[in-house]
Amino acid sequence: MQTIDHAARASALRAAGANCAAAVLGAYADTLGLTVESAQRLAAGLGAGLGDGQGTCGAVLAAHMVLGQRFGDDPHALKAQTRAFRAAFRAQVGEDLRCAQLRKNKQSCDTLVAQTIQLLEEAERP
Repeated sequence: MQTIDHAARASALRAAGANCAAAVLGAYADTLGLTVESAQRLAAGLGAGLGDGQGTCGAVLAAHMVLGQRFGDDPHALKAQTRAFRAAFRAQVGEDLRCAQLRKNKQSCDTLVAQTIQLLEEAERP
């Protein structure tokens, strides 16, 4: 079985114009049983954060979708993994996960996508 380099795939998707959420979800399309194109369409509305920048960062939302696929059969594990992900993400970027605030704090979408992929790769496997 071929191993997918999720970081490289996300970076390539960003370079091709994908928003942060579409890049993260598209990078994990193989694990979701989706085509890259389908994963990107599912996440398309989350770019610039939920609520056009006023809500949670799209990369974080897409990460929760990946974690849901990975741990969704065990609600306790899913809750623990999403909490651990958010805590680790906040440790890197600050407490406020709203897209507009992250961008105001000079966080680039490319960096946020890379951090998201790194944290997903480090997440405990079920």
